[in-house]
Amino acid sequence: MRVLAIDPGVSLGWAVVAPNEIPQFGEISLKGRLDPKYLHVTDRHAAYFDRCTGAVVHLIEEHCPECLLVEEMAGRMLGEAARILPGLRAQVLCVGRRRELLTIEVNNASWAKWARRHGYVKADDGSDARWMAEYWLEHELRNVREAA
Repeated sequence: MRVLAIDPGVSLGWAVVAPNEIPQFGEISLKGRLDPKYLHVTDRHAAYFDRCTGAVVHLIEEHCPECLLVEEMAGRMLGEAARILPGLRAQVLCVGRRRELLTIEVNNASWAKWARRHGYVKADDGSDARWMAEYWLEHELRNVREAA
């Protein structure tokens, strides 16, 4: 099963992972050419959300995943992150469901704990998404197959 994993943030981490394929992963900046920090706060958030939606649609069209994984928001968020991250997560979930993809949230503590035992070192949001996808394929895919 080919999965597209998304780590929501102003730097949107993504990874495409499938058995017997080399994982592809990276980051997409949602800031764009006009840095949103100069926009009014509501315009800035709208710009991030719009760019997030466009980026996820592009990734789905380019890689044709069978499943969309989204990192679950857990823990305490402060400041700007508390206002932006839930909206970015919602945008990703909406795109996945509109495309009728199997869309699943992955607990960040679970994949991170597993990944650290397998040599994970925090590098960037793209590698986070790759580790999350690898974890899900190894531990959670069988639950989806059993339910089907």
